[in-house]
Amino acid sequence: MRNFAAVLRSWMRWTHRAKIDDYENIRILTSRDDKRTTLFLPNYNPDRTEDITLSIYFKNAPQGKARMNVYRINDERKWDNNRLELTPTENRIAYIHDDFWFSVFIPANCVVMVVFDYDGL
Repeated sequence: MRNFAAVLRSWMRWTHRAKIDDYENIRILTSRDDKRTTLFLPNYNPDRTEDITLSIYFKNAPQGKARMNVYRINDERKWDNNRLELTPTENRIAYIHDDFWFSVFIPANCVVMVVFDYDGL
């Protein structure tokens, strides 16, 4: 887990935090620069956690084509120890407009990271 935390810290500087009123277990951390937008979505509560599908809305999003990768940290252990990186559970091209929304599935007791990579497309 220490390797993952080091890689995560090197990827981003957290710029925004938010709590979602309807979901007490979800907190959002976000980061954005010219090449990448990242959302970090932990869904954890030691007493009670449930699977959710969350719709996320961006206003004034960077427009254009981006690669969207969704990573999950849970019991499935989608981590490559040889390359020291997460293995995405979802990988697709997204066409982002000024007002953009998408949905993401967040299982109980899981951390989801969504990365929109604008570089190289």
